[in-house]
Amino acid sequence: MKRDIDLVRTLLQKISDEAVPGKWYYPDVDGKSQTEINYHLRLLIQAELVTAENLSSKEGESYGVTGLHWNGHEFLDATRSNSVWKKTMDYVKEKGGSMTFEILKSVAVKFAAEAIN
Repeated sequence: MKRDIDLVRTLLQKISDEAVPGKWYYPDVDGKSQTEINYHLRLLIQAELVTAENLSSKEGESYGVTGLHWNGHEFLDATRSNSVWKKTMDYVKEKGGSMTFEILKSVAVKFAAEAIN
């Protein structure tokens, strides 16, 4: 399965907006299967963007999300604006369609800083 950076952003937004501290949160995204969501939650955990408990069982992969890590907040703050996100994604497409997460984040921070000035 490929990493879907738009889904990453959507999950971070939903966790920030909907998760309640101290309670497990199970994000749902229209048009995305639970398999896709769980795969991306695992990536977010590995990247230390979210805190979550692995609740996987014989029935399948599952995570109870409890919140965002500092880095999750940082990425979300840089990409929360739809106009900044669009500029960032247009830039990525212009440069070949893919780049590392850290470079993507730095591009988003650059466009966010420009929006403030």
